[in-house]
Amino acid sequence: MSDTQEIVQRLEREMADRAVAVERVDAFKAQFNQAIKAFMAADEAVRSLNDHDSIVDAQIATVVDEHLRAIDRLCRFGIDGGFGEKHPVREV
Repeated sequence: MSDTQEIVQRLEREMADRAVAVERVDAFKAQFNQAIKAFMAADEAVRSLNDHDSIVDAQIATVVDEHLRAIDRLCRFGIDGGFGEKHPVREV
C-alpha cells in the first residue's frame, strides 16, 4: 500500500470517527435540552405551588388575625358587659 493510500484511509477513518463524535454530541445536546425543559417545567410548577401556598398562608394568617382580634375584644369588653373593660363606645 502506498503512502498516499494510507493517508487517505487514515483521513477517512478520522472523518468517520469525527462524524460519530458529532452524532454523539448532537444526541447529548438533544438530551440536555430535554432535561433543561423538564427542569424548567418542574421549577415553574414548584414556583406556582409556592405562590399558591403563599396566598393560602396569607389567607390563613388573615383569618387567624381576625379570630384573635375577636377573642381580644371578647376578653376586653365581654359579652353584654359581663366582664373585662368597659366598652369605649356606648351602644344606644
